[in-house]
Amino acid sequence: MLRVLFDFQACDDDDIAVARGELIKVLNKDDDDWWWVENVHRQRGFVPRNFLWPCGCYVCEKFILDRVTNVAPVLRDQHTDQSSCDERTRLVGTRKYTSTWC
Repeated sequence: MLRVLFDFQACDDDDIAVARGELIKVLNKDDDDWWWVENVHRQRGFVPRNFLWPCGCYVCEKFILDRVTNVAPVLRDQHTDQSSCDERTRLVGTRKYTSTWC
């Protein structure tokens, strides 16, 4: 199981929206940047790998989640132009196929 570090809105049909703090299970790691996951509701889809953190002790997870809370608004503010695929690529990595913002 992995913990989600940042909210992610699904942009493509094969993406899955996840919320910060949510627990998910990885089903496939073939792509270095996008992992195929399943949430607790058995919904499946791709999520950026760098939005995920391995589950461990509660204290460690809380420490990480508290730190990324300060980073998320900065990333969001730097990437507000939703018409640019290049902005999305810099934020979450690349895909094997062309993708656009929601």
